[in-house]
Amino acid sequence: LARTLAIGVILANGVRFLRLLVEILIVNPSLFVQMLLPFLSLVVLTGIFSYYLFRKTQENVSHIALPSPLTLKPALQFAILFAVTIALVRIASIFLQDQGIYGVSFLAGLANVDAVALSLSQLAKNGILEETARQGIILAAVAHFALKGGIAYWIGGAAFRRLIVGFFAAVVIIGILFFLLL
Repeated sequence: LARTLAIGVILANGVRFLRLLVEILIVNPSLFVQMLLPFLSLVVLTGIFSYYLFRKTQENVSHIALPSPLTLKPALQFAILFAVTIALVRIASIFLQDQGIYGVSFLAGLANVDAVALSLSQLAKNGILEETARQGIILAAVAHFALKGGIAYWIGGAAFRRLIVGFFAAVVIIGILFFLLL
C-alpha cells in the first residue's frame, strides 16, 4: 500500500506545477513563458518518479472515500489568503524591494503556493519586475514542497517515507537551483 500511496502523493504534488502554469498563463502570458522551463522540468521529474514506482508496484488497492471538493470553507480561506498575500507582497515591494517579495513568497508559499503565483503574476503586469515575480513563485513552490515533504515524512510510515523522501528532496534541490541560476 505504501507504493500506491506514494505514487498518489507524488502525482498530486507534481500536477500542482501544471496547475500553476495554467494559473500564470491566464493572469500573465508573458510570465508564463518564463515559468515553462522550471515547472515543466519538475513535471518531468514527477513523471519519472511516478513511472519508476508504478513499475515496481504490484499492490491491489480497494476504494478510498474522499470528501466533497465543493465545500465553501476552503474557497473562503483561499480568498482571504489571496487578499492578504497580495497586500503583503505590495507592501514588501514598496519597503523592502525584491528581498521583501522573496520573504513574503517563501512564508506565504508554506500555506498556499497558488495565492503567491496569482498575486505575483498580477503584480508583474504593473508593479514588479517579471524576473522578481518568477523568482518569488519558484521560491514559494520550493517552500510549499519542502513543507509538504516534511509533513509526508513525519506522518508516513517507514516504507512510505523511503519512497517519497527522494522525490521531495529532488524537487526542493532543483527548485533552489532554478531560483539561484535563472
